[in-house]
Amino acid sequence: MKRLLILGFFGVLLIFSLTTLAWVPHRLNYQGRLTDDTGSPITTTTTLRFSLYQGGDFTTPGSGTLVYEEDATVTPDSNGVFDHTIGSGSVVYGTLDATVFQTTSPVFLEITVDPAGLSETLLPRKQIVTVGYSFKSELADDADTVDTKHATDFAPAVHPHDASDIVSGKLNNARLNMGHGNGIDADMVDGQQASEFAPVDHPHDASDIVSGKLNNARLNMGHGNGIDADKVDGKHASDFYTKSESDSRFVNASGDDMTGSLSIDDGTLVVNGTIISDTKGWDWAVYAVADATSGTNYGVYGRSYSTSGYGVYGYASATSGSNIGVYGESKSPSGHGVYGEANATSGTPTGVFGGTTSPNGYAVFGWATATYGTNYGVYARSDSSSGYGIYGYNSAGGWAGYFLGKVHVQGQFTTSGSKPCVQPIDNGKKVLLYAMESPEIWFEDFGTGQLVNGQAVVRIERVFAQTANIESGYLVFLTPNGECQGLYISRKDRDSFEVRELGGGTSSITFDYRIVAKRRGYEDVRFEEFTEPEKSPAEVKLPIERKAATVKQRR
Repeated sequence: MKRLLILGFFGVLLIFSLTTLAWVPHRLNYQGRLTDDTGSPITTTTTLRFSLYQGGDFTTPGSGTLVYEEDATVTPDSNGVFDHTIGSGSVVYGTLDATVFQTTSPVFLEITVDPAGLSETLLPRKQIVTVGYSFKSELADDADTVDTKHATDFAPAVHPHDASDIVSGKLNNARLNMGHGNGIDADMVDGQQASEFAPVDHPHDASDIVSGKLNNARLNMGHGNGIDADKVDGKHASDFYTKSESDSRFVNASGDDMTGSLSIDDGTLVVNGTIISDTKGWDWAVYAVADATSGTNYGVYGRSYSTSGYGVYGYASATSGSNIGVYGESKSPSGHGVYGEANATSGTPTGVFGGTTSPNGYAVFGWATATYGTNYGVYARSDSSSGYGIYGYNSAGGWAGYFLGKVHVQGQFTTSGSKPCVQPIDNGKKVLLYAMESPEIWFEDFGTGQLVNGQAVVRIERVFAQTANIESGYLVFLTPNGECQGLYISRKDRDSFEVRELGGGTSSITFDYRIVAKRRGYEDVRFEEFTEPEKSPAEVKLPIERKAATVKQRR
């Protein structure tokens, strides 16, 4: 099938340069000639796409495996002749290196004219072949020598050395014995034989000490007379407190009660009558900062196993000002400002719950200041089949949630309302545009093609073909942009489709097209049934307990 409709056939000369230097340029010289269908040379600046395929054939565009592709702009001379160095253009796909030619299949060069517009492919494709000096690369340059000496000049591994081998303090002809025992005495360390060192069970005495050091490094690593491992800072393990397995009291090794008393008054922390901290003036019910800049740390971590409990509960009762029920801050790129976890699989568990009656306050406020890594201002998770990681509710008809910036949803996104977008128009106004709905999941693309003598071939963009399942079939809708007898699709395959004019017409007009295909991985979805959650969180009446703060605020 003739696919080149605008450009005439052109000559190709490929030149490979191979040098004996250590570095070989990864580029190919290319020369060609562009003509129109009357044989007249094309002299205007033209965009070409150079593609290299492993395998395939001469006549089928896109056949084989694509390994490299680049775009380049060329300006032919008065005869239509142009030169281009493949490897110097704008890379579209792959890398031009030795792996391109490491195949037993033929490598074909495919050239497309105006890939972003008419997208005409020149046929037949050209096979890349070798040149004379490429055969030289099959043999290495004297690989049997090292520093101009052959392997026969080197001594075998069992060769013993004598005085004749030494010339000017060096081994003659690099005759280094790597396998004989006459070399370095591996049984000696710092001139001492292994027998000079004490065994691991050797007890030390005064005779082992010379000038304050152990004689001949007689260090005992296995005897119990060394450091007393049962002591830390002069205290035995029995001096430290342990926690009783039966209750929450702290006891020592003898079981004596060591619980003590704890009190917090006006910002002063007192333990057993001793002032531990006297930092005052905080304005938060609970405030915690995790300053570590790496690792996984938490400003506040709360966990509840109760079906009606709270992992973290914060309540700010002031009705004015900017007060905060719970405030968390983490400077770690993998930490959390506030992290709440509710493991109960029934009832109404809450990972994090915040309530405020202030018109300027926040029920929950999270701030992640790290500028790299993966960090979260607020992180919420629910493992319940009917639970919510984050639930926002506004009974006054306002916004239940507001995001300033990008929002990513990994998983299914549903809505009971419409899905409009906001579009600015004249005079500073904004209007809503609504998304179309379909019982199936379709992807679509649009473009413009060119008829030449009543026919055209449109290449399907590779990225679109990876997102939509082209192999399972697709739809194409055509709109001519000029006078003709009508258009129809004469061929459709995974890489392209062909458009022709009805009645064997020979018009040369442009046309618009719309291609529609099922989203890859969702081909069988149609009218998927939706089930409401078992219980809407809006119906849950969470209690707000007005309790005095454990740490009193500074007045």
